[in-house]
Amino acid sequence: MTQTELQQLLSADGTQSKLDNLDEKEFELFSLMSRGTPTRFILDEMGLTAEELAEVKKQVQKKLGIKNEIALLQFAAKNRARDL
Repeated sequence: MTQTELQQLLSADGTQSKLDNLDEKEFELFSLMSRGTPTRFILDEMGLTAEELAEVKKQVQKKLGIKNEIALLQFAAKNRARDL
C-alpha cells in the first residue's frame, strides 16, 4: 500500500490525516512499524544506525502528537488494521 492510499483511508472522513506531516523516511518507518517489522530489520531496510532510528522515531512521534514509543506502536498497529 502506498503512502497516498493509506492516507486516503485514514482521512476518509474528509479531515487531513496526521500522516500528511511525515516525510518519506518517517512514513517508511511508520509503515514498517505498522507491519510489526523487528527493529533489526528496520535498521537494515532503512540503512540507519540505532541512534538515527531513534531520532526518526522521535520525529514521527512529535509530528503525530504521540508521547512515547509504545503509543506509537499502538497507533501504527491500529492504523495498519484499517488497511486490512
